[in-house]
Amino acid sequence: YATQQQIASGHASTGHCGGHATPGEPSGDKGCCFNYWWNDDSNDHGVTNLSNPSPDDDSEYVTSAFDIFLNERQGDPFVAHISFHNCHIPYIGTVEAREKCRKGETCRLPDPGAKPYTEWELDFYACLNELDGGVGRVLETLGDRGYYDDTMVWFTTDNGPEVNCPNGLCGGTFQRPEGPWDPPRHKKGLVGPGSQGLLRGRKRDTWEGGHRVPGIVSYPRVVGKTYRTSWETVVTMDFLATMMDVLGLDVATDRPEAQRDWAFDGKSIMPMLRDEAWPVRGIGWMFWNHNISHAKGIGFRYGPWKLVNTS
Repeated sequence: YATQQQIASGHASTGHCGGHATPGEPSGDKGCCFNYWWNDDSNDHGVTNLSNPSPDDDSEYVTSAFDIFLNERQGDPFVAHISFHNCHIPYIGTVEAREKCRKGETCRLPDPGAKPYTEWELDFYACLNELDGGVGRVLETLGDRGYYDDTMVWFTTDNGPEVNCPNGLCGGTFQRPEGPWDPPRHKKGLVGPGSQGLLRGRKRDTWEGGHRVPGIVSYPRVVGKTYRTSWETVVTMDFLATMMDVLGLDVATDRPEAQRDWAFDGKSIMPMLRDEAWPVRGIGWMFWNHNISHAKGIGFRYGPWKLVNTS
């Protein structure tokens, strides 16, 4: 929900420490993924890091931050970025969520004759259900405060599931990859929970399963109540272009002068939301950085065609 006048921005998320200790707690364990970020107008970058204890279901921590933020808006426009930790490594589900999954209340039970879910599967699917509850709370908050119909909501993730399989082919079923289970810690020859469906590849692949992920956009005032499915390629760099389109801003002339010669790769998806034609475009992928991309994999897609050079 945004206009060009006085847009408030909110950022509620968990952080990824990249193998280092928790900010503010240098003596803590390394490899953490449990630091949280809140708005802080006193900082130049607008956010501050907190490492306070969180609820067992840490999605509640993030959604409560959004609830506080939206309550302060009092009907004013806003832009918010909400990043959930679920189901990023390390993940652990609450006891209640695990038991509901085990009993089949919130999870589909294993196929007849298949082994029961492992502890790692129960944790993963419990976290997934907790994420679902967190997203539901965000949407309810928008509705309760009268924002829902005029708010564009994007829901997506950044990559396919952990852990990679040889040549992107895991075997087993779509729901349960085949092989020894990893807790997971990316060990060679082990697999992790999570499904990429019919697609080949997982998180660190340039195959489609590495980066083609669910994307849901809700914008009732524009889309209406009839949902549509599109197979167009949309990426997170389209967020900014779409917001500028909604605000009536021109990429060439309405950016700060010092940034006008910067590359701008995103495209507005507003034509797609209005069920209008959307031109085909090409997109390239490099794994991590250009220095090692040829060893790890590069790819290029144009329309229905894709070139993959290792993965």
